Amino acid sequence: MKIVQVRSSVIGSVLMGILLITAYILVTVTFKPETVFAANTTYYVDAVGGNDSNSGTSTGAAWQTLAKVNATTFGAGDKILFKAGTSYTGQLWPKGSGASGNPILVDKYGTGSKPVINGAGTVAETVRLYNQQYWEISNLEITNLGATRALRRAVWIEASDFGVMNHIQLLNLDIHDVNSIIGDWDLDGGGIIVRVTGGAVSTIFNDVLIQGNTITAVDSTGIFVRSVWMNRGAMSGGAGPWAGSTNVVVRNNSLNDIGGDGIVICESIAPLVEYNVASNVDRRMSGSHTAIWNMNTDDALFQYNEAYLTRNPNGKDGLGFDADGNSHRSMYQYNYSHDNEGGFMDICNYEGASAFNDNVVVRYNISQNDRNRLFANCGRNVNANIYNNTLFTSAAGNILFVWDYADPTTSDSMLNFRNNIIYNTGILLFNCSDCTRGYTPRSFDYNTFFGNHHSSEPGDSHKSTADPKFVNPGSGGNGRNTVDGYKLRPDSPAINTGITIANSGGKDYWGNSVPYAGGATDRGAFEYQGTPPTTPPTPPIGTTWKASLQFSGIQGQDQWYYKQKNLFYGTYTNDTWNAANQWWAGSQYYAIITKNLTAPDAANDSVRAWVAPASGTITISGVVRKSNVTCGDGAVASILQNSTAIWGPQLVAYNDALGYNLYQTTTVTAGDIIYFGINKNSLNDYCDTLNWDPTITWGDRKVWKASEGFSETQGQDRWFYRQWNGSTYTYKTWDAAKGWWVGNVNYSTIMSTSQHAQTGLDSVRTWVAPKAGTITITGTVKKDNVNMGDGVVVSILKNLTTIWGNQTIAWDDSIGYTHSVITTVAAGDNIDFRVNSNAVNDYGDNVNWDPVITYN
Repeated sequence: MKIVQVRSSVIGSVLMGILLITAYILVTVTFKPETVFAANTTYYVDAVGGNDSNSGTSTGAAWQTLAKVNATTFGAGDKILFKAGTSYTGQLWPKGSGASGNPILVDKYGTGSKPVINGAGTVAETVRLYNQQYWEISNLEITNLGATRALRRAVWIEASDFGVMNHIQLLNLDIHDVNSIIGDWDLDGGGIIVRVTGGAVSTIFNDVLIQGNTITAVDSTGIFVRSVWMNRGAMSGGAGPWAGSTNVVVRNNSLNDIGGDGIVICESIAPLVEYNVASNVDRRMSGSHTAIWNMNTDDALFQYNEAYLTRNPNGKDGLGFDADGNSHRSMYQYNYSHDNEGGFMDICNYEGASAFNDNVVVRYNISQNDRNRLFANCGRNVNANIYNNTLFTSAAGNILFVWDYADPTTSDSMLNFRNNIIYNTGILLFNCSDCTRGYTPRSFDYNTFFGNHHSSEPGDSHKSTADPKFVNPGSGGNGRNTVDGYKLRPDSPAINTGITIANSGGKDYWGNSVPYAGGATDRGAFEYQGTPPTTPPTPPIGTTWKASLQFSGIQGQDQWYYKQKNLFYGTYTNDTWNAANQWWAGSQYYAIITKNLTAPDAANDSVRAWVAPASGTITISGVVRKSNVTCGDGAVASILQNSTAIWGPQLVAYNDALGYNLYQTTTVTAGDIIYFGINKNSLNDYCDTLNWDPTITWGDRKVWKASEGFSETQGQDRWFYRQWNGSTYTYKTWDAAKGWWVGNVNYSTIMSTSQHAQTGLDSVRTWVAPKAGTITITGTVKKDNVNMGDGVVVSILKNLTTIWGNQTIAWDDSIGYTHSVITTVAAGDNIDFRVNSNAVNDYGDNVNWDPVITYN
């Protein structure tokens, strides 16, 4: 959203600066007489072994300096090859032009690192071409770092009063450390600058390819294509009427740590910008800057790019992408924007009736955790179409859906949002209290709004608020190929529920056909390839939903909901997410639900609910107990399936630290609700919070693994943590700081996969059978540290009877014993995994033991 009122004067100032700089260079530089050689010749340059008196036409007779190269006029088909691993200081400005189909090549020869051309801050441009065409420059390392800031570039390609300058290719260059000036609009310094200057002859570039370059630690701009022949519509201050460069391609470049803008393309017809990555942009500039954007273009296409970690140091832009002013038909598709401080997409223009930025298309992009705002709108934007994007936000602070700096002088602007999925786990606002300029009209249809819903959320004739059922939302990393978590699961309600949009490109973010097999269009950036099931798919046997592990700030995430039940009316209402405290809050102060805690209030039960995704049998397990055993009068726990109690009501006494170990099997139909409710008992007391972390397993549960069930709660997932003094069991105490269970002394511990005994106190991990049956007990027990200790004695007991062991594991035994014990159990039987300290108690006698119990 480059602030449009100042553009004309700024552009004029920049133009004047360019003209003065160009004139200064042309007038004041004293050129040596140029030597002209025959065309189609290869010249070699070797800073170490060369000599400028050589012919330069073989590796054994190479030239030595940039001065020799710069004093030579080259012809069509010539090659200038710098020896790999060599370094040169100063400016590279070879003279001459190639011809169509026979360009002049600059490259390296030999093996090793790219040749270094180091401007050292003593020249304005390290590599320069002026009114020269048919050049290809490849495989150089280029830098231009001075002691203090000045207008500097790594590569400067200039066409001035030339007409049409053809065929410029800049390939596989490593550009870094260019400290140009960093004023608000000092865009002409930086990495690769392709510039039309002059004022007498309308001039354009044709056939420009900027590809495969790495640009790092550059100020102010990474890649910039600009012309003084810019005047049209509301844009003035240039040399004359608009003339757009043609066949401009910027592809597969990587930019990082850029002071201002990453990639900026202006005054071009159908430029193609694709497969670029821009990160850590807008690091050091004032003003308004964005990672990848266009301005004053026709039919620009930006696709398959990634922009992330764009900064926003002054609160202005800082977005991933920007379809900027005075442009026709800009298109942004298949791009990935994430973690940009200023947001995802800017659609910006000048003000007034003569300004235009029409028919912008933003489609099949993915935005993850972009901050501040998702979209920015400024000026006059006519018929902007934003469809089939997937927008995920989880920021704790307020995020604006659209920040609006509207044009109050016109009334034909319109933003159209269709088929988008907005997945909001934070606070997303659809109004804008600081958008004082006005409000651009916008339309919404066939969009999905899932997660937290603000009161400002817009109406939508075909709105969906159902969970779109992404594979793994929020899981995208760095790289366009890391976003498979935003594919739709087969049972997603977003499949086949969008509106078909003409000329939509025919494919989604992943390249899938749109629509699939002639069907309806899906919502979001993914088009499901197949026929969705008519009934919800049945989860695999053993699939688990654990309240604490899947706790989130979204109602319905992973089937979990967070509610309160009014004691008078018996009605359920959704709790409100408290982002600051990371909990769900009811209508009164005490009522909260956290990962594993639930507290009611005086007028409402506090209820954690799970919705069955399909029909089948489930197993409900877990421990419900008091969290604070020093106060309160207890609380009443119950489990309901829809409106029918299947466990409880059960009073959990105020001082009950062990509580109740639940194991319940029931049959559900798709859509059935399992309610885990907490009632206040007689008094409403903040002490009466219950620790309840239920687990739901699809099918009749058969497997328990010690490490997977390890927790801070005795009995959770059927596991207990005890010690044995030879006659009596006592419970260990949870040490929250260390994350383990500890006995009467420090050595007596149990961790998720290990145990340590103490002299006179065996370490005992106990599993309590939830039902009768035959079980197999498998695992391996071995010493953790084989450099000390005197070994241990291990055994497995059922109740108090040894069923395996007693096995002595020597102090240096890294192999230990593998067991597979089959036994029958009754409900409530104890299986003890006991470790004895042997003769001497030593802190080195820790053993690794992660047993698995399976019902046959």
